[in-house]
Amino acid sequence: MLPSHPLAPVDAEIHAALETLATALESAGVSVVWSSPLLPDLAASHRTYLAILLTALSRGAPPSPNGLSAQAYLDALDGQAAIRRQWAALFEDFDVVIAPVLGAVAFPHFDPGIDWPDRKLTINGAPESFGDQLAWPGVATLANLPVTATPIGKTREGLPIGAQLIGPYLGDRTTLAFARMIGELTA
Repeated sequence: MLPSHPLAPVDAEIHAALETLATALESAGVSVVWSSPLLPDLAASHRTYLAILLTALSRGAPPSPNGLSAQAYLDALDGQAAIRRQWAALFEDFDVVIAPVLGAVAFPHFDPGIDWPDRKLTINGAPESFGDQLAWPGVATLANLPVTATPIGKTREGLPIGAQLIGPYLGDRTTLAFARMIGELTA
């Protein structure tokens, strides 16, 4: 279970839904672990993810003085390969990693006039950077891992709470089967 990220806060209702899910899984005989030294450094992984993502998004754009050099980009790719190896080692001991999809539940669409850095989400009653929430999908995306998103509960207002089930490389069937099991447990 991966309930928190050092760079992206999680709303208390999402965390509570993860705890409820963990209890249901344990009651069904599933071993639930809340931390592991095998987990890659999430902050370092996010920096690598952003370097690769922003480089890809800049393709076709005018050159930027803030862009990555070829050396920095290749270093980021080396970092990605190292992170993929760390995840592979983790999945020798674990079937899936369960994490929030985002640190906030469904939110209204942003006004297109609001610049990306100024977009905020309310998490635990406080405004938080929307951009920081890219850390959650980046956990699996950077390492090219399969993810199945599944509902795990609802907020007090009735909005759905989802979790991402992250599996080993090419382990799509594992995440899908686990989602099916969660659906049966939470129905």
